[in-house]
Amino acid sequence: MSVLSFVDVLMVGQLGEAVVAGVGIGNQINFIRIILSFGISLGVGVFAAQYWGPGDIESLHSYQGIGLIVSIIVGILFPVLSIFFPNRIVFLYSNDPEVVRIGSEYIRIIGTAFIFNSITIIFAQTLRSTENVKIPLLSSIIGFGLNTLLNYLLIFGKFGFPEMGFIGAAVATVIARCIEFLFLLIITYAKKLPTASSLGQLMHWNLKMIKRFIKIGGPIILHNGFWIIGTNIYAMVFGRPLFVMMYNLSDTGIF
Repeated sequence: MSVLSFVDVLMVGQLGEAVVAGVGIGNQINFIRIILSFGISLGVGVFAAQYWGPGDIESLHSYQGIGLIVSIIVGILFPVLSIFFPNRIVFLYSNDPEVVRIGSEYIRIIGTAFIFNSITIIFAQTLRSTENVKIPLLSSIIGFGLNTLLNYLLIFGKFGFPEMGFIGAAVATVIARCIEFLFLLIITYAKKLPTASSLGQLMHWNLKMIKRFIKIGGPIILHNGFWIIGTNIYAMVFGRPLFVMMYNLSDTGIF
């Protein structure tokens, strides 16, 4: 999942510094959402492994449902911010008008795929916790391969495809995330794997389960949240010319 975002930045490297910076910021924002969803999925994974052992599939589905709801909320929040307030978000990282413009357009497009990927992460982690590790790996390989191929075709306009530049990278990412999502869910339900639960089974939880999920999964989510916030503060600080200038002056002893 990290490599998928890296491919976008790598392949737009020929389009100029502003494009690289804008796409990099867009993927930095996406990385926040991924890490938060991953923290939620780890919490779900704890319960999935715990109940998979004794064969309590009903409880496994209940906690899977709680994790999906929390992850979907995160998956909806980020697209709303990315679609309606992209300029303000990108401006936190850079005040260069061209970088803000490119970053805003990029995250506005990739934001449409956030909710699909948030669901994918939960299903993938639950599958791994129930001894089904190959399918999530295969879905990631398919997503990576498709994203790389579409990046090449849409960024540079190869084999009759339109040359879309960094917009092509965003479109490729959305398509790859959606295909990855569909592949994982279709295989899960076609093979009737342990995570293939109905909506009723996913919603079969109570307040006691929610409290237990918060107690056990909460520290994992908070840990991931604080870590990704810390790493993004670096990106925000060093993306501002004023802070970079002060940092350089600190070597001279002025600051």
